Amino acid sequence: MRFWWWGVLWICAVGWGSAQPMVPVVRMDTVWVGQGRIDTVAVTLSLPSDESYRIVAVRVVDERQPFTVAVLDGDSTIVPGEPVHLVIRCLPRHNLWYQTFVNLTVRSTTQLIARPVRLEARCYYADSTYRFTWNLQGSALVNALYDYVKVHRALFYSDARRQLFEYVAKGPGDTIECVYSGRKIVAKRYEDAYAQGFNTEHVWPRSYGADREPAKSDLHHLFPSDQQINEKRANYPFGLVSRQVLYEQGGSRLGYDAANHIVFEVRPKTRGDIARAMFYFALRYRNPQNFLAQQEAILRQWHQEDPVDSVERRRNQRIRTIQYRPNPFIDHPEFLERIYQLGGNPDFPPVPVVQFADSIYHVVVDRLPDTAWFPLFNIGTTAAIAKDGIVKGYRDTATVATAWILSDTIPAGGMEFVALRIDSRQRTTKQWQSRFAQEDTITLQVRFRNGIRPVKVPVVIHQAVPASVPLWSQQMPVVTAYGRTAVIYLPDAYVPSPPAALRDLLGRRWQVTAMVQPQAGGSRIVLQWNAPLPSGLYWYVVSWNHRLWIIPVDIHP
Repeated sequence: MRFWWWGVLWICAVGWGSAQPMVPVVRMDTVWVGQGRIDTVAVTLSLPSDESYRIVAVRVVDERQPFTVAVLDGDSTIVPGEPVHLVIRCLPRHNLWYQTFVNLTVRSTTQLIARPVRLEARCYYADSTYRFTWNLQGSALVNALYDYVKVHRALFYSDARRQLFEYVAKGPGDTIECVYSGRKIVAKRYEDAYAQGFNTEHVWPRSYGADREPAKSDLHHLFPSDQQINEKRANYPFGLVSRQVLYEQGGSRLGYDAANHIVFEVRPKTRGDIARAMFYFALRYRNPQNFLAQQEAILRQWHQEDPVDSVERRRNQRIRTIQYRPNPFIDHPEFLERIYQLGGNPDFPPVPVVQFADSIYHVVVDRLPDTAWFPLFNIGTTAAIAKDGIVKGYRDTATVATAWILSDTIPAGGMEFVALRIDSRQRTTKQWQSRFAQEDTITLQVRFRNGIRPVKVPVVIHQAVPASVPLWSQQMPVVTAYGRTAVIYLPDAYVPSPPAALRDLLGRRWQVTAMVQPQAGGSRIVLQWNAPLPSGLYWYVVSWNHRLWIIPVDIHP
């Protein structure tokens, strides 16, 4: 924060009477993944005036977050100072600490403004196996998973083949199915399967890092396969064949992809199984020879197209009983969503995404100077550093609009308020003047460093300030009125017909009864009103015999 802003902020909070709105925080603790949770909470919003507001829109700022928010039925009208009841549902996919904001767009008769509420939820897996992955992403998650899977029971290759054919891949009635072609045989022992033209497929080719133990015998990437299609696959990477099919059987085929490379395309039924086996191997053995990099994108696509089914879960559990460690991407397929690349940098690119919550705002200026507040959100993966805040599109020479952001840095998943100050450019000894039109639209813009595009939003400013606001400190002392009577003394003047009205700060007239009592050296004017007036500052203006008296009246009911 720049040093000179402190003075500006002090004026905002103390001198202007328009302090930064408070941001309510809603915390949901111990939300179970797969079960979710629903809470009804009461929050109180900071509103700029005493008039009633109506909630017209409720939106979670980051749509990737697991929250849905609604206003409790019949509770869309807000009375300042009274709570709003929100129904918040959290249905998470991950064991993460989620943090975001819900933006409430509220409208009065003249204003359309935004008020944020911060949402937090600590979400956990019900089982304790993967408790160590809580709130980890990117390289931190990859390293934690690696430390977990590397401590497994290694087998000799002969033992691994026997376990594969006689237990891991065995279906009902001693059936064994080729992972690529779908051809099925009946074999009680693995020698019987070999005699019928089956052998062991290394999904991660031995020539690319699976030729030594323990990788060679790791059951997580070994599958039964028809010998012929296994030989055709050879050590080609996986991909989508787009032309010149060289071999095809059972839905799998070998051919050229769009980049003119020879690739092997797996049949739709098992392509997700193959993808998750490849991801496991890249995790466990640190992506030898960088074989995953060229095919990770298509494998992630297959991972989505062919989700985990009961057969794959059964296979994973059987391998766990033998090797003591499962494939984490079968237990929790969503782990891939928290890793940017397994064949490259696991950490997501540091990209800030900054936005205002609404596409337009309407604010009312009822004093000079005045300040309006606009929440600015960063839903990206790194902090955004503001360069400055400026106002465009306003050319009134009498009134000036300036903007600034309260902190230079908006953290990832965080927010900051942008303050818009409306002030008078012309000040005389007797009045503040503003030629502010009844309604003007400006463009509020915030610029950022490091090449981030500016963010903009139109702000419609409605004028509710009299054209001339007297400076009472240079005219007459304040008259304080308690109850329904105010007594004003005008020195050196006799006013036979005093005005029968008070003016408030919005320029509205309030009818009163005015009685004058001549006194030595002046006039004593008694103002009375039948119905109680709202508390606040009023002006009593007397113009008589080419003279002007402006008397502030501070009314306390």
